[in-house]
Amino acid sequence: MASTPLLCGKAKAEPRAAETQVFAAQIRFNPEGSQYPSFSSFRDALNAQIYSAQHRVCILSDDFQDREIGFALYNASRRAVLTRLRVDSRGSLKSGTAGRLGRLLDELQASGIPVLEKSLKSLRMPEPTILAIDQRAWSISAVLIETSSKAVEVEAAPFTTQEVCNWAEAASSAKAATLR
Repeated sequence: MASTPLLCGKAKAEPRAAETQVFAAQIRFNPEGSQYPSFSSFRDALNAQIYSAQHRVCILSDDFQDREIGFALYNASRRAVLTRLRVDSRGSLKSGTAGRLGRLLDELQASGIPVLEKSLKSLRMPEPTILAIDQRAWSISAVLIETSSKAVEVEAAPFTTQEVCNWAEAASSAKAATLR
């Protein structure tokens, strides 16, 4: 008798997985560009894309202070998805919210997500945030701060995903060999 509920539960799990894949395909950013009326609606779409990522998620942003997106990155890293984050070294000073949310980068680093705090000026980014998910790179018209309330535009980035992920790669891996 105990095995009957398990079999029924397992039979119901497969259609849900298929429904999730269909939903994830429907919310993909449009290559011609997408507009979101608020940051929260954009964040929902971004989180869904991060949750459906298969290979890599790399973010370059002038500032990063959004716990929900940070949690999505953490979950992606636990699914063996390559995750990298690079923020401008002065990011938290720009937004003026260095208090409670300013610790987020430290928390992400402690959880195993590579975070590089380094100036982004040399990259000449067209928008404040560049995002690479799997094989696509996107320019985002907003920094990733959870207190933001303005509209967000997303369009294809003029960079490849490999370039974005290389720029987000932490230099600490190269230094390990010199610390003998």
